[in-house]
Amino acid sequence: MPKKFSDAKIIESLRRHQGNRQRVAEELGYSYKGIQRRIKSNKKLQEAANEANESLLDLAEENVRLGIEIEQIQLRNLRRLAEANPNAAVTVDAPSTRNTWNALRTKGKHRGYTERSEVTGQDGGSLKLVIKSPPKAENADDWMKKYGAEEVPDLLPN
Repeated sequence: MPKKFSDAKIIESLRRHQGNRQRVAEELGYSYKGIQRRIKSNKKLQEAANEANESLLDLAEENVRLGIEIEQIQLRNLRRLAEANPNAAVTVDAPSTRNTWNALRTKGKHRGYTERSEVTGQDGGSLKLVIKSPPKAENADDWMKKYGAEEVPDLLPN
C-alpha cells in the first residue's frame, strides 16, 4: 500500500517532472493508475497537472524557436564557407526536434499543434467506397480475374 502524500508533495513532483505522471507515480511509490485517480479526483491537482503540461509546451516551443535560430546561423556560416572555399564539401547535423514536435502534437492540440490528413476523391471530390465480394457460387480464380485481385483473401471459397 503506497504512502499517502499531501497535495503539495504531488504538485511539487508534477512540476519537477513536467507533468509526466509515470515519473510522479514512481517517485512517490504510487501506481500510474493510482496517481491518475488521485489527480482526477482533486481539482487542485488537476490544475497543477495542467500547469505542468503548459510549462512543458512552453519549453517545447522554445526548443523549436532555438532550433530555427541555430539552423539560420549554420546556414549563414555555410554560405560564408562556400564563398571563401567553393570546393569544400561541408555537412551539418541539424538538431533533432522529433521529440519536441511529438510533445507539441500530443499535448499541444489546444494550441493548434495537430496533424491532419485529408483524403479526397478525384479533383477534391468525395470518395466512393465500393466493397466487392464474390457470389457464393463463384470460385476464387474467376473472382481474381474479374476484379483484378492479386491475392486470394482467406474468406473466399475455393
